[in-house]
Amino acid sequence: MQYEFTDEDNVLVIKVSGRVLANERLLTKRELTSRLQKPNPNVIVDLSGVKGQGGPSFLGILNFLRMEVHMLGGKIKFCALPSDLLHSFQENRLRDIFQIEQTMIQAKRSLKNENYEKKH
Repeated sequence: MQYEFTDEDNVLVIKVSGRVLANERLLTKRELTSRLQKPNPNVIVDLSGVKGQGGPSFLGILNFLRMEVHMLGGKIKFCALPSDLLHSFQENRLRDIFQIEQTMIQAKRSLKNENYEKKH
């Protein structure tokens, strides 16, 4: 998988594309560690470019991302999961664990609302 990192409105956006490789979790850790330097990060992971069925390796990567951000006191949203994977997530209630929004706009809005509620 390939990762593209951008900063948009104080949110780290990670666009993921390609197929999941066998050693992807190690590669993800290396890529992510250098990007997550500050405490309480807001992160959106755009999964629109993911190819294939995902499987256990894919779930492991998503869970790793989620745990790393939460350990830093941050919030993470996933968006634009391809429809075949979204269906699997809905059947297994994984959508509740990973907080998946349909679009980038919805993910940003959701983060903004959560941050507002946290402050008030």
